[in-house]
Amino acid sequence: MDNGKTTGSVRDTQLSDDDLEAIKVSLSGLRFGSVNISVQDGIIIQIERTEKHRIRRSPKLNSENA
Repeated sequence: MDNGKTTGSVRDTQLSDDDLEAIKVSLSGLRFGSVNISVQDGIIIQIERTEKHRIRRSPKLNSENA
């Protein structure tokens, strides 16, 4: 049944300047990883940042272990 309301859309989510700044800070400097934004009832309740650090091994180290 269509009640004329949009559910779960970006238009329903209230973004304050503080919310946008928190998202920008989470994305700042992120090279590898993800930012997960949890929304409940159209309100951002949590921002998680997961960062991955790539470790580069030198070819010399790899050949010594073989």
